[in-house]
Amino acid sequence: MKLQSRKARGFTLIELLVVIAIIAILIALLLPAIQQAREAARRTDCKNRLKQLGVAIHNFHDVYKSFPGHTTFPNATTAGPWIAQTWAQMDQAPLFDDVTPLTTYVTGNTSNIETLLCPSNVAVTFSGAETTYAGCVGAVSASPADGVIKTTGNPTRIRDITDGTSNTIAIQEVLGVKNWAQNDAAVGSAIGGVAELQSDHEGGCQVTFADGSTHFLPDAYVSTGSPTNGNKLAIINDGAVVDLP
Repeated sequence: MKLQSRKARGFTLIELLVVIAIIAILIALLLPAIQQAREAARRTDCKNRLKQLGVAIHNFHDVYKSFPGHTTFPNATTAGPWIAQTWAQMDQAPLFDDVTPLTTYVTGNTSNIETLLCPSNVAVTFSGAETTYAGCVGAVSASPADGVIKTTGNPTRIRDITDGTSNTIAIQEVLGVKNWAQNDAAVGSAIGGVAELQSDHEGGCQVTFADGSTHFLPDAYVSTGSPTNGNKLAIINDGAVVDLP
């Protein structure tokens, strides 16, 4: 009996192109989902970093009976960066020793601390002593300052926040980077106002309130109202009632 040989058949060019097209479509559909998952992870990481800063300023308040500001640090005759004042509360003992007293602190410090940088700020090359978080001084034009992290006037105590600690921003994200090592809390480290409530997160920014809680504020919410919700939340004692989103 004679066996017939069967000729092996491969893919035709058209079939191969169809398979490649299907794979390309699947990748195009999955890529946005992957990017969104990564951004969600970065946003959660950013929230945790802001939370650490909130805990640090509260621990500072426990020690010095006020939040960090331009006159709260011991043995300092001039203003110092509010972030540097809280190194001891952030397990950064070497840096804390380096800035005690602040009169010997120099602006040439180039230490980059991961906790101070938003993971979503991937477009910026960090050169040293930089942060994407800032203390909120309140209304930009106010003198003395009327925010939690003051640059003029007496430092803020919890009892001074008559609007409520859960309704007042203490620390906020900023677009780009600021220099935390400046020897003045107002330069690059403490800012306020709706224009500064921005971030690299899509649709809004994250803030830490004076009670230590962290929230995401949509851009549309921040810019709504006159004065805006952003400015109302920045001031410790304006009596404004603001419903959080």
